[in-house]
Amino acid sequence: MAPTAHPGPAADRPADTAVARTGPGRPRSAEADRAIDRAALELLAEAGFEGVTIEEVAARAGVARSTVYRRYPCKTDLLVDAAARTSDDARSVPDTGTIEGDLLDVAHQLHRMLTDSLIGRTVPAAIAAAARHPELAEGHRAMVQRRRSGTRAVIDRAVARGELPDDIDTDLLLDLVSAPIFYRVLISGEPVTDRYLRRLVRTAVEGVRQH
Repeated sequence: MAPTAHPGPAADRPADTAVARTGPGRPRSAEADRAIDRAALELLAEAGFEGVTIEEVAARAGVARSTVYRRYPCKTDLLVDAAARTSDDARSVPDTGTIEGDLLDVAHQLHRMLTDSLIGRTVPAAIAAAARHPELAEGHRAMVQRRRSGTRAVIDRAVARGELPDDIDTDLLLDLVSAPIFYRVLISGEPVTDRYLRRLVRTAVEGVRQH
């Protein structure tokens, strides 16, 4: 009897066969996941929520429709998950040793996301769609809260160091830093420079310290 062949280590497989297991059954292709995420977000940016269909996503991603349907029962779940994963990939939790340094890093990350990433291109369409589709709005809020969780850890560290008061309004501080960046990028078109972000962070931190 011929000996049973054993597959080589994962590192020996071609890059396009990388897979990610999500539970019992057939493993999922990480490459397909990335292609589906990108296709969904590109369509959202180009055609709005109504222009996104599972069929179009599958065609652009180069996968079968059944591949998308196995992952997502509807396009709302697809878009929320795609945005969350892509947003998570584009952020990190800073630890510069000071609250102003950390929040400045967070501000720069937000600005880059809004101006230099696929996620940034989807923001206007996502906001418009969330106003008309409650299920999408709920998913969007959950994604925002998840994204903010890392910044909340930054603020908790600052409280532990004594840089901020124990009764700090965390959400207010996050709003004070992020809202002006959204306004300038999406509404006014005014420049967002490093100098502006430094002044913004300093003003926000000083403001919450006084209240």
